[in-house]
Amino acid sequence: MASVLVRPTSVLPGDPYGDVYKHAWSFWHTLACLFEGHPLETPFLNAPGGAVLLDVMLVPALVMSPVSLVAGPVFAANLWVVLSLFGIGLSTWLLTEHATGSRLGATVAGLCAQSAPYLYGYPLESGVHERLTVWIFPLMVLGVLKARDGSWRWGLAAVAAVAASTMGCQAYGLFAAILLVLGAPLWFRAPDGKRVHWKVLLPTLLGIGLALGLVYLLVRQAALHSWSASIQLRRTDLTFGGMPSLDVATLSNLFDPFAVSGDTQATAEGDRLLKIVYLGWVPLVAATVGAAVGRFRIKIIVALGLLSAVMAMGATIEGFPNPVHLLFARTVPAYGALPPIWQQVAAFGPLAAVGVGSLVARWPKWWLAGLIVVLCVAERALALPLPLLVGTTDARVSGIYEHVDGPIVEIPRLWGRGLAPGPIFLAQTEHEQPVPVAINVGSSAFEDLPEVAFGRADDWESTIRCLEGHGFAWLAYHPSWLERGVDSASELARIEAVVGPAEHADEGLLLFRLTPNARHDAPLPRPAGRYGMSPAGSCPGM
Repeated sequence: MASVLVRPTSVLPGDPYGDVYKHAWSFWHTLACLFEGHPLETPFLNAPGGAVLLDVMLVPALVMSPVSLVAGPVFAANLWVVLSLFGIGLSTWLLTEHATGSRLGATVAGLCAQSAPYLYGYPLESGVHERLTVWIFPLMVLGVLKARDGSWRWGLAAVAAVAASTMGCQAYGLFAAILLVLGAPLWFRAPDGKRVHWKVLLPTLLGIGLALGLVYLLVRQAALHSWSASIQLRRTDLTFGGMPSLDVATLSNLFDPFAVSGDTQATAEGDRLLKIVYLGWVPLVAATVGAAVGRFRIKIIVALGLLSAVMAMGATIEGFPNPVHLLFARTVPAYGALPPIWQQVAAFGPLAAVGVGSLVARWPKWWLAGLIVVLCVAERALALPLPLLVGTTDARVSGIYEHVDGPIVEIPRLWGRGLAPGPIFLAQTEHEQPVPVAINVGSSAFEDLPEVAFGRADDWESTIRCLEGHGFAWLAYHPSWLERGVDSASELARIEAVVGPAEHADEGLLLFRLTPNARHDAPLPRPAGRYGMSPAGSCPGM
């Protein structure tokens, strides 16, 4: 992680087989689409016809646009990660200071929230940066509490926080809505000697609900569009109940520090994703004690964090019904069908940290504060299958891409075992030309061609003539990306027999110039989530 601070323009935090490249790419892509005049339509994906895309990093990319223009997308992505972690700590500090009145307790709470194990798995190691908006939970709780006390400014801040986070992560928006319902005893109860400012509180709650609804409709429209580059149909399903989610937390990976490394990796949507839901015994015990000795508001806030962890276990817990989860699965649209239900544990970190701050506020000793922070960080470092912080990946792009002056297809699309090379996206920030890929593998017609998906063919001439017929001007071939057992020398010989030798070469990359003879302006039919399953030698749209 230290190398990111030393080389912020050429290194990214996370696993190279994860989602980190695409999330850095978003800081270039959003601006490129804006300059084209179509913020929700992209000519850069699903070539040759383009696609519809509501980028999950749209809000961060807009916020960081001056940085992206000056220092580049990799630097902007790294700065956003740092700001996100700072935001998690700051929002937790503000909520804890408001609830306890202790700055020392708030500082400990902020540091504990920043060291939550969940953050260092899926959001950071896997590079899914929109999941770093965990600040939505403490900011929303604080904003509603302040609105209850009469602050319009904080009420608007709560609405803005929910809208901004939900634009990138609809799951967090849904979890926030559930917290609003569960927290009703806190919102509707005035502190001693004060009254509830209904004229501020009710519009704030209505504004949050309206923001969630409008964002959801926008996301649903983009996801269901026939030219969508990111198909996630179950996440836009408005039915009640839905299908039981199989991707849930368990008692073991929530509480057993020795089981964390054994159940963390999963392959989904072309990326290697790290599932970490471990709560940590240090913050759990400290938060429980802090809630026991704290005021009513502390008890409710910590309870909201604990309930989030319980609901993350899905419809059943070790074979027994989970009544809290089932209640909302039957009454909240989309919640029962939400695939990543385990991510509801994200709310535990900052909300339980308020209880930790309450403990320190009750016994404000510097040695106690320091001991809790050290133990929280040490437990995370010992329990998680990661370096002290997270790993890093090379974000440099080969200089030979500067020669690319037309649509380019990069082969193979898959590394094998369903993993998709993220460097394809980062390379586009250099050559700035359309590519025939989509955010989710299987959402683009060319991803269904076995020759493109796996980089091997008996008849390369048919494949190359197909690419040229669709207007592609370049073919980038990556021998090191091929599956084991594929003879890269033989494949290259067949390609060279059709188009001649590579015009440009770099380590592990060869660029072949094609002869485009047509251009199709309409997007091609989607392969409905398939990849590499079309008959060999076939050609989309022909």
